[in-house]
Amino acid sequence: MADSLYGESSQFIRKLAEYKLDYVVAIRSNHGVWLPAGQSVRANKWCKFKRTFSNEKSETRYIREIIYGKKRAITYWEITTDPETMPENSTSFVMTNLQGNLKKILGELYGLRTWVEYGFRQCKQELGWTDYRFTNFQHIERWWEIVFCVYTMISLNSPVFLSLNQSRQLETEVQENNDGDFSNHPQWNHESKKTIAARLTEPRFPSSRSVCLRHAARRLPLQGNPPHKMSNCPLWQW
Repeated sequence: MADSLYGESSQFIRKLAEYKLDYVVAIRSNHGVWLPAGQSVRANKWCKFKRTFSNEKSETRYIREIIYGKKRAITYWEITTDPETMPENSTSFVMTNLQGNLKKILGELYGLRTWVEYGFRQCKQELGWTDYRFTNFQHIERWWEIVFCVYTMISLNSPVFLSLNQSRQLETEVQENNDGDFSNHPQWNHESKKTIAARLTEPRFPSSRSVCLRHAARRLPLQGNPPHKMSNCPLWQW
């Protein structure tokens, strides 16, 4: 799931095909496809579908397939709120290699990209995903791993996740099973905490966001202490 920056990158699409990965990516409205002589572009009829949001409300949207020449493995679609005016801010042009009756599922599936963008926004703006001070790519990857680990732990401690029955059941099982208490792991101690803090402070000129990341790391439940509500950090906005 990606925006048009990736959808228009032929190198990126080739890599996805090389690894045999399914994808749904946005493309520009003027996206071009090479066709043999005698073949043309045609559009199917618009089909209605219900776009359901996280608050369980739904809206009517429209989708149709754009066929370049003959049918092929990669298909092209238009998704919009108004097929007559095609408003720019609510119309998407999508390319995918998924197969099947996509007009029933593609609109809902592509809508998940909003949550992908939201997750990266929190990582970039609040946890300093792009605030590394390294030039070695392996060190940069290590920084990214730390950021996403913190993001995952904060998310799992948010009221939204804790209110789920599945989360409550899992929490009960972990408390009853001593083997699941990660704070008792021999490598999960205060010395490890110091090591993590040292790695986080490697940048000589840490930004306020990296400070927030270290603050989150210091609030981890160590040595059996009750878990802190990391989601209540003043810089963590839902």
